[in-house]
Amino acid sequence: MKFCYRRDIQDINWQRKSNQLNAGERLRELEATWVGLVSKNYDIEQACAQLEEEIALERQRREHSVRKRRQEDDSSSRKSKAKISRQEREEEVEEERVEASKEQDFGQEADPSEAMIED
Repeated sequence: MKFCYRRDIQDINWQRKSNQLNAGERLRELEATWVGLVSKNYDIEQACAQLEEEIALERQRREHSVRKRRQEDDSSSRKSKAKISRQEREEEVEEERVEASKEQDFGQEADPSEAMIED
């Protein structure tokens, strides 16, 4: 009977060994998979960081462009207003000159003392 127990013990030990070897192989496979996934996560994090940096730079460029356009629009608007104001002032001066000239002409024609003297 001792022989029978030894054989059973050997079979049990062989099964344990086989199970442990299979489990070890499975652990190595899972570890390799885990290392690959960690590496991919790192690559993804790097790509995300790079994209965030590019997005931030693009936002800065756009904000700068918008500010520059607004400044150009404001400058153009100010120049336009200044030009209009200058034109209005010139027109007012011209109108005043014309009015003064008319008054002067009217005053000369309407002066009765001058009309009598000429006669």
